[in-house]
Amino acid sequence: MKNIKDVTYATLGGVLFGLSVNLFLIPATIYNGGVVGIAQLLSDFVVNVMGVNPPFELLGVLNLLINIPILAFAWTRMSKKFVSLSLLSIIGQTLTVSLVPIPSAPIVGDLFIAVLLAAVIGSFGSSLTYKVKGSSGGIDIIGFYRSQQNKGSMGSVYLMINSFIYLFCLVFYNAEI
Repeated sequence: MKNIKDVTYATLGGVLFGLSVNLFLIPATIYNGGVVGIAQLLSDFVVNVMGVNPPFELLGVLNLLINIPILAFAWTRMSKKFVSLSLLSIIGQTLTVSLVPIPSAPIVGDLFIAVLLAAVIGSFGSSLTYKVKGSSGGIDIIGFYRSQQNKGSMGSVYLMINSFIYLFCLVFYNAEI
């Protein structure tokens, strides 16, 4: 990880991904997939059910905490460069999601445009991290590992975890179908 470009791309990728979540998804009450989506659900539970409201956005810290065991698993089984760059991306996400204020109202009035902007900015951020052989953390790491071991595709991991997140949201939140 001696290359400044690798460090810059991985960190900037995490920051862009975090901005897509804070500026477009959360104000529009849209849940992300993957570990960030799980962290969103846990954050909602802690804040709305348990009544704990810390002075910072809990989502970023929960994202980091969920990623720690995944990173520990990857450290023993995957490239150290891959894990290190993934950690930088996760730290970029964590700091951005924890410190960048969430707008009280959606920046974009149209829900479809908000999702589209979040997808473009977030996926561009993730692609910067992938470009230098890192990942944006969470289920990406699990998917990469399973793919390397020929135990399934990344797509099957995404489908399983994201289906659970969105099914949970459909059942427990006011879904407009």
